[in-house]
Amino acid sequence: MGIDYALEWPCEPRRALSTALLVGLVKQRRTIDSILSQLPPGKTPSEITIQRVVTGPRGPVRESATLQQMLDETRALDTHASACVGCPANGKGDPYGCVDYIPYPIEPSTESWTLSLLPQDAESTAGTFLRSALREMSYDGDSARELRGKDAGLFSLSNAAVRSWADGTIVTFDQVFEMLFMVERVDPPHGMILLLLMGLLPYDLPPDDILRLQREGSYRASLLSRPQAVPMGLLETEVPIFRYLVALRRAAALSATVLISY
Repeated sequence: MGIDYALEWPCEPRRALSTALLVGLVKQRRTIDSILSQLPPGKTPSEITIQRVVTGPRGPVRESATLQQMLDETRALDTHASACVGCPANGKGDPYGCVDYIPYPIEPSTESWTLSLLPQDAESTAGTFLRSALREMSYDGDSARELRGKDAGLFSLSNAAVRSWADGTIVTFDQVFEMLFMVERVDPPHGMILLLLMGLLPYDLPPDDILRLQREGSYRASLLSRPQAVPMGLLETEVPIFRYLVALRRAAALSATVLISY
């Protein structure tokens, strides 16, 4: 399970399958591959039956299916995979690299690392935008805290990690989680602000440049098209968050939207 996200891009697989079906098939293939990697010797996909919930005309329905049946349902991915070669939205180089996920649960070190990406200087452009977002967009963390309280498997910690600044500003991971993930779509203007706050744009970028980045796709593409360096010492549990931020950067450069579901 995880937070799924996908760059919305006008490609041949999406025209043939639709974005929703494509993402669903990629998730299903991911689940199948995980189960196949754990099959005991001699077992075949047709011998493995699992219970799943599918959405029908009357709502969710529980049904049984063999692993082979589920694999067969994803064959359309193989049919259209060649279109992914050289696609600008494909960040991983693999087929359907425009679709990715952040696995549950989010570990304590990942919460702390993500908070560490926020600007050191509360008076920088990024620090000013951060305080403004907390105040004007009502990122109070309540929605994420509610999920944490439901024991939904999203977080390892029962209470969010916290970061504070000398000026008295306090930010919790619940608030950052709301900014990053608790939306159905991240359009380029929103993505640009997230990139600024998380350090994938210079923290002290002049406000006029930010407005220009939000308005001018060509300027945005020229600034964001360079590869993003991977931070030194990145832990395995932190890599998925970093990949998501890089996906936001790629989407902004392409003037594309990132769709989120979890």
